[in-house]
Amino acid sequence: MRAVAADPADRETAPGRVSMSAFNRLRAHVDRARGITDADHPERTPTAEAIHLRFNKDAGRKVSWREIVGGALREDPTMWLAALGREPEQLVPPEVVVYALRRVASALGVSVLGREAYRERRAALIATDRELFGEDGLLEQTLPTVNQIEGQYGFADACQMAGLGGARAMLTVEAAAARRASPPPPQPVGLPAPVAMALYAALNDKWPSRDTLRAFAAASGFTLASVKGLDWEAAMAEAGEMLQAEGVTAPELVRAKPNGRGRRLTFRAPVEMPPGAPRRTERRPRNHQSLSEGLTGTEIERLRRGDPALWAARHELYLIALRVWLDGLSARDRRSRLAYIAWRRGTAWPAPNGFDRDDHGGFTALRDEASRLNAAERRRGRAAVPAELLNRARELQAQLRPADAPPVRSDASARAAEVFEFGTALRAVLAGECREVQR
Repeated sequence: MRAVAADPADRETAPGRVSMSAFNRLRAHVDRARGITDADHPERTPTAEAIHLRFNKDAGRKVSWREIVGGALREDPTMWLAALGREPEQLVPPEVVVYALRRVASALGVSVLGREAYRERRAALIATDRELFGEDGLLEQTLPTVNQIEGQYGFADACQMAGLGGARAMLTVEAAAARRASPPPPQPVGLPAPVAMALYAALNDKWPSRDTLRAFAAASGFTLASVKGLDWEAAMAEAGEMLQAEGVTAPELVRAKPNGRGRRLTFRAPVEMPPGAPRRTERRPRNHQSLSEGLTGTEIERLRRGDPALWAARHELYLIALRVWLDGLSARDRRSRLAYIAWRRGTAWPAPNGFDRDDHGGFTALRDEASRLNAAERRRGRAAVPAELLNRARELQAQLRPADAPPVRSDASARAAEVFEFGTALRAVLAGECREVQR
């Protein structure tokens, strides 16, 4: 290779940039200078392709032609040739990773393991192992570093593989148990679409479209069940049968036609809500919802205005959530709002919507404050998220759970006792006062 690179027959080729075609062209000149003219001579210079194939066969990795040229032109290629013969770095076996994570978690007495906690306890275990056994200690080889685990498996995935929940999932099991223990309050069941369609048809002598039926329910003051995916023809047929059973002639079973551009639809709706129908309620923003039943009016009103103690509890919980999230990130992970949303999905950690409300400062300000708190803990020689911080998060969740519960109206039991009877409702609507509504 050196002889070809230095051959005067091709002065235009730089020594370090000898191509395979140039090498094949010049090797005959070199062989003649060596006194070899027989093409079958055992010491003739091999072709570039043969050299490249031989290196890639013997080396522990793929070797480019340019690298072969560079290695041949080294003053002493011995170390380079020895490095080529080494086997590629082996991955840490998964069973070793599982053992290491469980070993460190057992030493810490925790079931939740973070990067910093693993790194610090691993160093302490290796130091103790060296002190006890000297050069015969084995923990340095059996406990891989955080970087090895992160690079080969991902630390969070490795923890899942070892049966250890990350801090992200700290409240997930408890939250699921709490939901099973206290089922959500009963939600108002809307009036079925065929029933509402029958009431509309009895007053207007025609069938409504989906949008018109929703407008009719709003104007009449009752809640309409979802009509998404409903077979409209089948619903009209059912409504027609209900009217026929009550002695009311049903309109012809045809869909409502568009009114045309610029024309507004007018329909009749009852002034009084049909008796027994679920009452329509207006939704309010979540941060203005009242507590569940059991609190006095004064307490509910204070929470609507904003309770300083609840504000402080939410602010503290927001910071803890962000601290746990930040502590589990590697240097290359994103620290954006979307990254936090993806991290907390499926857990009981708070959504970032509340970060922007009630002067909490917003996502960026809270994230930066949480980062400073983690850094301060590390400067003190402690884990960024100690176990007591996770216990505090549980306390705050329990404190805030009643305040963040969906509202339950005081007349819920009275409404639940009402029974809707179509015949009664139909007679009341037909006999009662109606009004014209435009949409």
